[in-house]
Amino acid sequence: MRIEREALLREISDRLRAGTLPHAMILEGSGAEETAVRISGACVCTEQEGDKPCMRCSACKKALARIHPDIHIASGSGSARSFHVDEIRFIREDAYVRPNEAARKVYLFLRAEDMTESAQNALLKLLEEPPQEILFILVCENAKALLPTVLSRVQLYDLGRADAEEEDQSVLSDCAAITGALTGSNEMDFLALSAPMIADRERFSKTLSALSEVFFDASRASACGESGEGPAAGLCTALPLSRILKLFEISRDTREKLDANANLALLVTSYFSALYAARFGL
Repeated sequence: MRIEREALLREISDRLRAGTLPHAMILEGSGAEETAVRISGACVCTEQEGDKPCMRCSACKKALARIHPDIHIASGSGSARSFHVDEIRFIREDAYVRPNEAARKVYLFLRAEDMTESAQNALLKLLEEPPQEILFILVCENAKALLPTVLSRVQLYDLGRADAEEEDQSVLSDCAAITGALTGSNEMDFLALSAPMIADRERFSKTLSALSEVFFDASRASACGESGEGPAAGLCTALPLSRILKLFEISRDTREKLDANANLALLVTSYFSALYAARFGL
C-alpha cells in the first residue's frame, strides 16, 4: 500500500499500543532505511505513554545509533546476490533467543533484494512460523526483486519515490536557510524565515517534513560520533545530541498538530519559536 512516512509511523505506534503489529513488513521507496530505523526504535521504546519512538529514552537513542542489542541489522553489499544464506541461518537461530533488554526483537534487512534465492527460502520458514514478539523489516528499492512466496507473507508499504528533477527547490532552499539560521544567534533573522509559510499550509508541511529528516539525520550522526552531512553537519557541530533530539521532538509534535488541522499561523509561529528556544536550551 502507498503511504506517507509520517502516516506509517503513526500507524505503527497505534498498532504497538493495540498489539496488532504485523510480524513482517517491506518498506520500499524514498527514505525507507531511515523509516525502518525509526520503526525499530518504536518497537524497543520504553515510553509508556505517547507516540513511539519517543526519541528520548535510552532504548530509542540506542536504536538511533544502531547499537541496540535487540535490533539486528543485516545488509547486502549492493552487489548482485551478495546477501548470503549464512546470515539468515544465524537469524533463524537467534530469533528464538529471548530479547536482551526490550519486549521484542527486530531484524532489519537493508537492501533485501540482494538476498540470494537460497537466503530468501531460508527466511521464508521464519516468515511462515515466526516466533512471538518478533518483527522483520525488509528494506528494498524494488520489492518485486523478492520471491513471490516472500512477498505473500509480508505487509508491503510503498513510501513513494522522489524524482530529483521534480524536487520542490523552494522547500530545499527553505530547509537549508532554516537550519543555517538555527545555528546562528540572530533571533529576528531566524523567525523571519517563518513568514512565507504562515499562509501556505502545503509549503509548511513539506518544509516540516524536510526539517524532520535533517534533525533525524543529525541525531543519528551525533549519537554515532559522526560529523553528519549536508544541513545536518552544521547542527552536529553547533549543538549537543540532547538539543538536536529536542528539535526532532518539536517537529514530530508539530506534525501531529498540523495533521489535526490546527490554526496554521499560530502553529508556524509557535514552531519557529520552539525551535529557537530548544537551540539554546531554554
